[in-house]
Amino acid sequence: RELAVPAFEVKDLIALGHITKFIAKPFDTTKWHPDDWFYEIKNLVSEVITVNHAAQNYPLAEMSALGVDKGTALEKFSSQLGITSQEVAAIGDMPNDIPMLHWAREGWAVGNAHAEVKTAADFVSSESSDSPVADLIAELLTR
Repeated sequence: RELAVPAFEVKDLIALGHITKFIAKPFDTTKWHPDDWFYEIKNLVSEVITVNHAAQNYPLAEMSALGVDKGTALEKFSSQLGITSQEVAAIGDMPNDIPMLHWAREGWAVGNAHAEVKTAADFVSSESSDSPVADLIAELLTR
C-alpha cells in the first residue's frame, strides 16, 4: 500500500533540524531502474541537498544535508579518535559509499558492487567471497 505524504519544499524540511536523512522512492517501483530514479532525483535537488544511491535492485534516493555523506561522517568520527585517512581502509558496494572510499587511504569495492563503486575504488574484492568484509579485515591484519 502506498502512503501519500504532503509535499514540502526541501529547504523547509532541512530547516526542521531534526531530520537526519530522508528517502524518496517512486509510487510504482516497477517503472524505474534504480540508477534512473537516483539521477532523476539528484537532478532536481542536488544544489540544496546531498543525494545518494544505496540500493542496486530497488529505486531509492537517500538524501541528507548538503555536504553530509559517508565520507564526511567517517572523517568526523575518525578525527574524534585521532585517526587520519592514511590509517583507514573502507569497503562498500553502492554509490553512497564512494565518498567514504575516496576519503580512506584504501578504498575497496565488494565483488558484486555497483559499477560506479568498482570504478571509484582502489581495489575490488573477489566476487566469489561470501564475506568480503571479513576477508578484507583478515588481509589487513596480515600486513
